[in-house]
Amino acid sequence: MTMTQPVINMFGDSLSEIAMIAKLTTARWGGQKVDKKVSAKVNTEMQAAKDAGKYVKVLATKRDLAMVNHWYRKACTFHEKNTLPWNRTAEGILPTANFYRYENDFREIRASFLDAVEELIFRLPEIKRAAQIRLGDMFYEEEFPSRDDLRERFNLSVEFLPIPDPSDFRLNIGAEKLAKLRGKYVQNVEGTVEKAMLELWQRLYGQVQRIAETLSNPEQKFQATMLENAMEIVDLLPRLNLRQDNSLELMRVKVEKQLLVYEAEELRGNMSARMETAGAARDIAAEMEALKPQLRAIEF
Repeated sequence: MTMTQPVINMFGDSLSEIAMIAKLTTARWGGQKVDKKVSAKVNTEMQAAKDAGKYVKVLATKRDLAMVNHWYRKACTFHEKNTLPWNRTAEGILPTANFYRYENDFREIRASFLDAVEELIFRLPEIKRAAQIRLGDMFYEEEFPSRDDLRERFNLSVEFLPIPDPSDFRLNIGAEKLAKLRGKYVQNVEGTVEKAMLELWQRLYGQVQRIAETLSNPEQKFQATMLENAMEIVDLLPRLNLRQDNSLELMRVKVEKQLLVYEAEELRGNMSARMETAGAARDIAAEMEALKPQLRAIEF
């Protein structure tokens, strides 16, 4: 009988003990409505087929939905940055080392999202009046959701789920079949974890390359966000480093100590500091490429 072992990190802990699945669920009202009457009229007048096109009316403008969409995008970006890819876009591997920070920060983002939703609901009569003027004869009040219905159309939540351990497979299908299922699961998860670890390398490498390419050209302007993004990944990596990869940690420390020494204003005004940082970035990028040749294939 073939024995299988759970996926482990370098300290021998099973993946189900050092990480979980964070499943993000979202929903939002787009503020648009297909007008079947107008669509049919346009298709007829243009001598087109009935299914040639649809006319989409804007009930609520981008400006009306701006704050709701801002916090929605912020939540999705936050989730993507703070987890590692699992088998679906909305599901990510969340290491326990990052759980409390993730939970706290997501709670704050969600609260701001819900506040924006309530503000939108409060402004619904105003949005209707503006739409009546903008849409003219295409305006139908019944196409707008009620306040309660509008509230139900928005959702932003996260569910924390355990990562199944191969030892939990207790199906009554025979020992040999069961061993194969466990082995296949271990293989799939191991592949997922390896891809997730490579993504961490790619995230750090991408920031190093941007710094190297930008600062190496004295004529190229840059925003402070370039350094802020590097600082963000440097802060986040220790909490996402599932395998406790010492090589990755060494590169992270080098980035912190060699590339984040100067403020953006210093790099703009001090050519010596700029070239020093650019050279250090090129050296670190070369080291990373030597350790992970796959990084050379990254396109920016």
